[in-house]
Amino acid sequence: MPYIFCILELINQIYFSMAQNGGAREGAGRKPKHEEEKQKYIFESALKRITGTEETDESKIRFLEMFSEEKEGKKFIAEHVFGKAPQVNENRNTEFIAEKVGVLFNKKK
Repeated sequence: MPYIFCILELINQIYFSMAQNGGAREGAGRKPKHEEEKQKYIFESALKRITGTEETDESKIRFLEMFSEEKEGKKFIAEHVFGKAPQVNENRNTEFIAEKVGVLFNKKK
């Protein structure tokens, strides 16, 4: 029975430690629109230089053609065209709590 109180205390500590990071803070939130446009302009200019073209759309197409010659480029393009395979994320909080309390909830086979 005392394990239950330890588990509840650990859950409270975990929950409230995560809740303390909310709210407004310096540097949080979306960047201003003009900064996004500036970054876009810089990348488009770099693509034009790399590919040797003047038109933005043409430079993007040529860059993708160059990028598709690499193994990672093919993977990146396929993920964007066909969608990325779903990733499974396991919740490990129960294992963390069990470790701290000393109780094994999940028996390993």
